[in-house]
Amino acid sequence: MIGKGLLAPLFLAHLVMGCNIGMDSFAPSLGGGNAVLEPSTALRFDVVPVTGVSSEAVLLVVPTEDLAVEIIDIWVDGPDSQAFKVGHINLPIVIAPEQDAELTVVFSAGHTGSHGATIYVLLSDVEGEALTVRAEGMGCKDANADLECDPN
Repeated sequence: MIGKGLLAPLFLAHLVMGCNIGMDSFAPSLGGGNAVLEPSTALRFDVVPVTGVSSEAVLLVVPTEDLAVEIIDIWVDGPDSQAFKVGHINLPIVIAPEQDAELTVVFSAGHTGSHGATIYVLLSDVEGEALTVRAEGMGCKDANADLECDPN
C-alpha cells in the first residue's frame, strides 16, 4: 500500500512525464538550417606593412531559415592562404535561429603586393559545397597614415 505522502509526488511525476508533447518547440534542433556569409563577395583588409603588423575583419555567418545552423569546419585555401588566419574557435559552433556568429579573420602580409585566398565555412546538414568568401589584402614595404602603399 502506498502512503498518502507518496501519492501526490507519483501523480505529479506522471503528469510531468506525460507533458512532453510540444516541448521540442522550446529547444532549437541542431543543424538543418542554411546560412549566408556577410560580406558575401569579399572580405577586404586594410593595407599592412610586411613588418608584422596585421589587420582584422569580421566575417558573419547568418542563418537564412528559422532553424539552428551548425558550423563543423572552417578553413582557408589558395595561393596566399598563410596570410589569412581565422581566430581561435572551438568547433562545432551552433547558431540559434535569428542569431549570427562572428568569425574574426586576421591578415598579415608575407610579401609586398596583393594577397588573396578563399575562406570556407562548412555547415553540418547542408547538401552541396561549403559557403565561401574571397579574402583580399595588400602588403607594402611601408604603409602611410591613410593605409596606402608608400612607394618609397
